[in-house]
Amino acid sequence: MIAWHPIWLLRTVQFLGVASLILCWGQADILLVVLFTFLIAICGQGIGQHRYFSHKSFKTDDIKHKLLAILATLSTSGSILHWSAVHRYHHENADTDKDIHNPKILGYFKTFFMLYNPVNIPKSFTVKLRDLLKDPVVMFTHNYYWFIILSYIIFLAILGPTYLVSCYLIPVGFARLSGGIQSAFTHGLMGYRNFDIKDKSTNHTLCNYITFGEGLHNNHHKYPGKYSFVSHPAEIDPTGWVIEKLWRK
Repeated sequence: MIAWHPIWLLRTVQFLGVASLILCWGQADILLVVLFTFLIAICGQGIGQHRYFSHKSFKTDDIKHKLLAILATLSTSGSILHWSAVHRYHHENADTDKDIHNPKILGYFKTFFMLYNPVNIPKSFTVKLRDLLKDPVVMFTHNYYWFIILSYIIFLAILGPTYLVSCYLIPVGFARLSGGIQSAFTHGLMGYRNFDIKDKSTNHTLCNYITFGEGLHNNHHKYPGKYSFVSHPAEIDPTGWVIEKLWRK
């Protein structure tokens, strides 16, 4: 049986991140914000959590595997095991009554702020997480999830508030914003479809720019095992380009 982390604590930190993204620019260093948003939100959540650990869409070496695990953890979007369980279950049940972040059922506010819990996933589904349960790096970051995050927070706090805001809170806020846009607005609310598939996933150009490629959601649901979401010459996927140039073996 998987021991899930307290969902209220995760959401509290994410709300602080979103609040910092809106209110704390006076305390921020822009260069640090750009660098750590790239590392934590794009590489940690978009690449690590989503395209690498959840979908196994590319292979990398052992050092980059561990680095992606740390960055995924620091994105504070749930442990790799937590995030992948929710996301794989979502793909299997997209836009049905079983989809635990179906915005038509849960509501767009709760979907945007990820107010759903992996304990609602049937225990029988854990068989589809065997690859992650056997991965010692994934299990280490799951078992020591809050220890890793709090150690990082304490280190930044010692350096000063500018570092805490720039290297953690704002990047986490952007990760939550990106994830919220993807979950809430690319499942039938707006956008276009390249593929007529059974769910209601859509692509949305503005969402795609904001999320650095995650907005090509209809393409992704058609081909979830591809690390690049581009299916048309006019589409762009900066995250897929980063994988190709930086992370892929």
